[in-house]
Amino acid sequence: MNPLRSGLNFFSQFCLGFGFFCVHLFRALSGTAFVSVLLSFAVVPLWAENVVYNGDPAMLQSIPDPYNPGFFLDKSVAPGGSTSGKSNSVSGNKVTVNVGVTDPDYVFGAVNFKNDGKAVTDNKVTINNGVTVQDSTYGGAAVSSGGVAATATGNSVTMTGVQGGKIVGGGADVGWDDDGAGNYTGGKATASGNNVTLTDSSGWLVIGGGTDGASDTHMAEASNNTVNISGTGIGSSGASWMMIIGGGVTNHGKGGGAATGNTVTIGGDTMVHEVVGGMRWRTSRSSTFSFPRRRPVRC
Repeated sequence: MNPLRSGLNFFSQFCLGFGFFCVHLFRALSGTAFVSVLLSFAVVPLWAENVVYNGDPAMLQSIPDPYNPGFFLDKSVAPGGSTSGKSNSVSGNKVTVNVGVTDPDYVFGAVNFKNDGKAVTDNKVTINNGVTVQDSTYGGAAVSSGGVAATATGNSVTMTGVQGGKIVGGGADVGWDDDGAGNYTGGKATASGNNVTLTDSSGWLVIGGGTDGASDTHMAEASNNTVNISGTGIGSSGASWMMIIGGGVTNHGKGGGAATGNTVTIGGDTMVHEVVGGMRWRTSRSSTFSFPRRRPVRC
């Protein structure tokens, strides 16, 4: 038989059989349920990870610091493969941290420091009662350079009864690229739809979504990011935060930046030094990145 004809025949039979399967499933579940089933398969990547950290130090990773070659973000909780600078999956991960023998220094829903432009999306970090995160927590973090875009969308961090440091729902940084003549050549930095929700927790900096850009041609954008804080703090009369930012933008080049549609909601017995719904820095770095080990905010 002609190989091409045989292949087409197999393909047509497969499609016909799958079509009958879909029809019967549609009738069994009703149209709405059927569509929901299809969407559930479409939205959640098959390779997404569910990471649960209960204090076992053997699970901690050392992730390359994208700002300091040769240095590492030690004691990190993150999806598999992050020691390479990019998580095996950068979308749809769930990372949960519970109290245990060893608290982490860093927690990431996903990282992409590989400069390939792949967006970090829809990752969820949950940290529960009694945990102390020594440095930083990111729902998703994307760092690139050389004109490559960095994008973080739909990521979230939820903390209850946690002593945190810096908490970022989603952060995107395109480095500090210039041609030596004062022209900035970085790609587009975008952080949108990220969220931080904190209850009965304390720390020093919260950013719903933040970008750090360096481009004369691309606008850096932080849009529709949210921060929600409620309850009382740990070891104090109220939840203690130095600064809370719904959405923060920096662009060192002429491309400009926009922080739009970002919100901060604060309730309960909460003590805050400074609150900003949206903020744009012109030339100084926004502290969205650089993993600063509790250094003062630079604005």
